[in-house]
Amino acid sequence: MNLLEKYLSKPDNYQLVGAGGTGKTTSLQYMQQEMLKERTKLPGTEEVVIPIYIRMAIFNFRKIENEVLYEYIGSYFELENRQAKELIDNMFQENVGKYRFLILLDGVNELIDKKG
Repeated sequence: MNLLEKYLSKPDNYQLVGAGGTGKTTSLQYMQQEMLKERTKLPGTEEVVIPIYIRMAIFNFRKIENEVLYEYIGSYFELENRQAKELIDNMFQENVGKYRFLILLDGVNELIDKKG
């Protein structure tokens, strides 16, 4: 069973753990591409899964604010944070029951502890 099949059989939070080069990033990117290509729906619902892939290492060199997700997603659309926040809030609120947003965080273990 691959990662996509596992998620669809039991939508939940999962963590991929493995040594470098074992395919964690490739698995997440494949899952995102397949879900977008197939307009994957959660089993037993009409909710289309919208996967949002985020490479966490980019945050090592940026100041992380409370609204970092708005900034990150807004950068795809070349929007200011205020515009991105409004767009994303509307997107989530207006599409309850139509879409399930799946945040795929890649490389959480690559984040640098800036406190140390």
